[in-house]
Amino acid sequence: MNYRILLVGLGQLGSRYLQGIEQYRSLIGELVILEPLDKAYEQGISLLSPSNVIQGDWISRQGINNLKGEFDLAIIATPSSPRPKIVAQIIRRVNVRSWILEKVLGTSLQAIRKLCSDIGSTPAWVNTPRRLTSLYNSIKTKLPQDAIEFTVRSRSFALGCNSIHFIDTVEWLTNEPLVSIEIEALSDWYDSKRSGYKEFDGRLVALYASGSRLVIDNICDGLDEGIDLLAKGRHLTIDETRGFFEFGKLVPGRVEYQSELSGRLVQYILKRGECSLPTLNESARQHRSFLGALNRSPRLMSHGKGSLPIT
Repeated sequence: MNYRILLVGLGQLGSRYLQGIEQYRSLIGELVILEPLDKAYEQGISLLSPSNVIQGDWISRQGINNLKGEFDLAIIATPSSPRPKIVAQIIRRVNVRSWILEKVLGTSLQAIRKLCSDIGSTPAWVNTPRRLTSLYNSIKTKLPQDAIEFTVRSRSFALGCNSIHFIDTVEWLTNEPLVSIEIEALSDWYDSKRSGYKEFDGRLVALYASGSRLVIDNICDGLDEGIDLLAKGRHLTIDETRGFFEFGKLVPGRVEYQSELSGRLVQYILKRGECSLPTLNESARQHRSFLGALNRSPRLMSHGKGSLPIT
């Protein structure tokens, strides 16, 4: 069967999806790309192997108003702010059998509610992909059935953009539902690397149903940086490029690049109708807790009509 895929956004992340999809070219009947910027489109296409660029009839670039028919999978790799609106526009024009959505899902609680309502019961997953990596799958097999303390200390960590990755990872590692998040902001919003979006400095603490705890800190001393996991009688020091250390011994593994993960992810969804990512409903619950914590911070509470400047 030759599947039909819609890829929306061909920036940094969208290009990585394209590289992954290329590995499973034999499955794809048509890949439709929505990318309004010529430069982004050209840069993304340039990452394809020469043979697939030459035999480019399987790829078409379209505008949203020209979409027709049915897609087996839609991948929404846009920034957060326009994502709910784009999804709604797609749903009005075509039938989509399944979705992959990038995080952050939306910039307000209202936007996330609308996204979930529009997609409804259609299978949909959110790309917080540490669940797919060799490193974290190896760690999951080693953990005892006890609460854990998971700590991320990095002065370069983008709390607004990337906290949801670890919020989801700890929930998956422990099989404990997220209970609450508190944020101590030690700066106001400042411009992030992504144009039009902002970041902040501080500390996030997430609590889970059976007592596990996640701490993310980007104001730490440089000598204290790293990722650590404490469980009953165990201490794992995590290096996401190499593996994890326990009792001085390295257990190999890594967080693979998105381009390495996305092809297999797309194949699983197309052929099996499932994958290991959190469902939209699961991730939306995590996002609501995270956005709620941001809105409770006097320094970070919503701009305008409940909107937060994160992507």
